Amino acid sequence: MNGSDAIQAGFADVHIPHQQRTALVAALTDTNGEPVADIIDEAADGAPVPASPLMSLKSEIDRCFGKPTIEAILSELQTTTTDWAMKTRADLLQKSPLALKASLAAMRRAPALGSLEAALDVEFRLCTHLFEAGEFPEGVRALLVDKDKAPKWQPPRLEDVTDEMVEALFAHLLPSEEPGLTPER
Repeated sequence: MNGSDAIQAGFADVHIPHQQRTALVAALTDTNGEPVADIIDEAADGAPVPASPLMSLKSEIDRCFGKPTIEAILSELQTTTTDWAMKTRADLLQKSPLALKASLAAMRRAPALGSLEAALDVEFRLCTHLFEAGEFPEGVRALLVDKDKAPKWQPPRLEDVTDEMVEALFAHLLPSEEPGLTPER
């Protein structure tokens, strides 16, 4: 995701041209009491937002990722012959089947959570449980330690991942491990 993609997706509000970055950092480092929003607006100075590469793929992304399951998404990507679809499918097939199904479940549940903080809490739980299940360490081993790029996911196939396995990843952690909670709360 680049800057224009971030604006189109609602993750950013303004586009700061690359050549303004050094000046912006300097201004933010020493605001002299000027409101940060004014400094940012000044750096953006009405600069046009470049075209968003993701938005040019929006209908294709929506069609492929609008499917109800990872299996259906992969099938749709397979029938779509664009470079983006083929690369995306190949990338997804390298990922942990358990993590793929959990990620899709998390994205589908997120709108009902009510806040970014709640969504990040769920993501923290998922990451923690996936680490404990060995998926994250296995990915690190395959990519960075042994560099064999042949992770041994558990389970190894999407069809072996049960709904119960996915649901277990959403379980709350111990109170002392839950994000935002401290023992005195």
